[in-house]
Order: sequence, then structure tokens, then C-alpha cells
Amino acid sequence: MQLLNQIWIQALLAAGIFPLVYQVFATIDDNLSPQAKTSLADKARSLDPGGHPDGLSVHDAYQSVFSPRHLSPRCAAAVLVVSAICYLLTVLSIPGMREVLLIQPAFYLTEVMPLSLLVNFVADYVALAVTRLLVERIGVASGPRTLALFALDTGAKVVLVWMIAYLSLSLLGVIEGFRMGSPGVFIQDILDTEPATFVSIFTPLFLSSLWIWIYAGCLYFLPRLASGLRRLLDFENHPVRGLGLVTAAASSVLGFLVLAATAAVSGA
Repeated sequence: MQLLNQIWIQALLAAGIFPLVYQVFATIDDNLSPQAKTSLADKARSLDPGGHPDGLSVHDAYQSVFSPRHLSPRCAAAVLVVSAICYLLTVLSIPGMREVLLIQPAFYLTEVMPLSLLVNFVADYVALAVTRLLVERIGVASGPRTLALFALDTGAKVVLVWMIAYLSLSLLGVIEGFRMGSPGVFIQDILDTEPATFVSIFTPLFLSSLWIWIYAGCLYFLPRLASGLRRLLDFENHPVRGLGLVTAAASSVLGFLVLAATAAVSGA
């Protein structure tokens, strides 16, 4: 019964990802000019298994969410919002942390979350800069290239999460008067006694850019599903919204897998 309850919780959290991702694409679609919609609809009609919709670039999609310049107030605000959403989804998926948040929300939101969110925001801001650099080099969507860049992005996050967590806690130690051990001791302590600490930082870091890689994957597979999608989705009048529906659905499925793995690791 407990396992079944955990699965339902992860499924509900993953379902919550769907409207968030879909709304981004819907907003972009609503603000497109009629000429742009016509152009994108023409590209959608002309898709074939060897083609690729040039007008729906991964780089443009990334910049529409996080702005063209990483060192800008708009980008910082977008990263903060995305980081907070991903952090809360992660906390709600981890037994123990979820109970504290739900039973003592005022305590968690005022005493625990500000520092945790600050660390996650710094980590996300740096990690999304790495993602930006990789996205700028993705070029024409292709399966092997996209997969390789996604693996590189994930690997960079695995390294960054330890560095940023250690530096952030070292700074906190200077402020509050305690001294951190060596990086090796710190990593071993986390692995031995508090795996949820690593999970609570890495999972939001991973989720914050997962959507753009799903989007890139959709661009690769979309031509191969074009004939079927044209029957189900309104690419004629709402091309970006149609693609957003596919991206949101894929994000929810993968989000469920990530959150379920998060709960399994933290509960181990």
C-alpha cells in the first residue's frame, strides 16, 4: 500500500509538469504573428522522415524562456522561478522532506527553504549557463548529436552539484562560525549519512533543463511522426502549441521516472 501511495504521489507531481511546460509553448504560440504561424504550418506540412523544421530551433526555444543574455535580470528571474518549481517538486517526492513541508509549512518555508532555494538557484544559474552553451552548438536536430550533448550536460551537472554545494556550505560556515571538512570528507559524509541532500540539489538541477532536451528530441522524432501528428494536432492554426503538447507529454513521462528514482534513492 505504501508503494502504491508513493507511485500515485509521483504520478500526480509528474502530471503537474504538463501544464507548466504546455503553457510556455501556448504563450509563444499566442504571441506569434499570423505570418509566422503560416510559415511554421507550411514547414509542418512539408515534414518528412529526413527533414527538420528550421523555424522551431532549440536555441530559440531556450532563449524564449531564459532570455538571449544569461547575465540579465530577466534570465535570473526565469531561473529563480524554474528552480523554485523544480525544488518543490523534488521536496514533495522525497519522504521525510515532504512530511515536514506539509505538516509544518510555515517552518519549512521560512527556516529551511530560503537557504536551500538559494543554493539551488546558484547551482541552477551556473548549470543552465552550461546548458545554454551546449544548446547553442546543437545545430540541426539529430538523434546521436542531441543524445551526446544531453549526456555531456548531465555529466556537467553531476560535477557542478558537488562543487556548488560545498562552496555554498563553506560560505555558510564562515558566516555562522563552523568549519567545513575537506571536499573528500564532505562527499563521503553526504553519501554515507544524507543522500537526500545530494538528491534535493541534483534533481532540481536536472529537471530545470530537462524540458529543452525533450524539446530537442521532439524535433528529431517529429518528422518521423508527422503524418500521425497532423491527424491529432492542429498544426495548421497552432503549430507551436501542437509541438508543446508533445513536449509536455514527454516531460511528464520522464519527470515521473526522475521523481520516482529520486524517491527510491532518498528512501534507500
